[in-house]
Amino acid sequence: MRLFWVLLLLFTLLVVNNSAFACAGATQTRVLPIGLVDDNIIALHLKMNRTDIGPDHVKGERPKEWWWWYVTARLVSFDKATNQINKVYYTDSLAWHHLKFEKEIQSAFLNGLSKAKPLVGFKPFVPESITICNFSFNTTKASIAYSTDSSQLFIVSPSKVRLAAISNQKLLDTNTIFPYWMVGDERYDFESNQLYWLQSMMYYGVGSIRAYTIDGRKLMVIHIGATSDGPPPWDEKYINAEPEFTPENPKFDRLENTTYDEPILWHGDGFDIPIWLN
Repeated sequence: MRLFWVLLLLFTLLVVNNSAFACAGATQTRVLPIGLVDDNIIALHLKMNRTDIGPDHVKGERPKEWWWWYVTARLVSFDKATNQINKVYYTDSLAWHHLKFEKEIQSAFLNGLSKAKPLVGFKPFVPESITICNFSFNTTKASIAYSTDSSQLFIVSPSKVRLAAISNQKLLDTNTIFPYWMVGDERYDFESNQLYWLQSMMYYGVGSIRAYTIDGRKLMVIHIGATSDGPPPWDEKYINAEPEFTPENPKFDRLENTTYDEPILWHGDGFDIPIWLN
């Protein structure tokens, strides 16, 4: 009898230990604005997949020290009205260790900035502000609303003006700046992920809001995130933070100081939505 309880205890400890290092899977699509060329936005476009399988292909569930981001980084030009990509200047395939993420994303951005500056007619954005919103559904700068059939997500201003409409069809359009790291990726099934997005639309919250200016106009980039685990609790990074706050970093005082580690939900995904405010 005693042996039974010892074995049961060992089994319980094994299960708890494994669950403590749960799968690190998460995805993000980031748009880091750099400037304008011929009234098209030039940006570093990042499609990122986090996993606990490192480049050496060590398998199994691992603690954070084993987490890696696999990144497709592209310098792109996209239409400011439709978000359709009209030119890709270069593409890099990168692997970033989780603990070196902020250093790596800054390096990638500075590379993109150096390639963008010589473009004919290039005008740089001026960073204005950044607010971390801790995945609130309603913020002082923008809120999230949905169509009655949940097929569209709307970004709404404090005065209830609809600033942007994102449909499932747009999310699945690989010619836009929106997610679709999974389309064309052999690890994912297109139809099942389409269903996943239809189901997860209602779980999006506002992760952050950035503002840039250029020629008297203002560009807002709002990051929204969801999790396949459903509504809160969210990731622990800002779990005890204020609903909205200005982080100490990035300084956001010049383009070179605008990169940062965007908060992400556990088993989550997130993407950026650029919106012209005037």
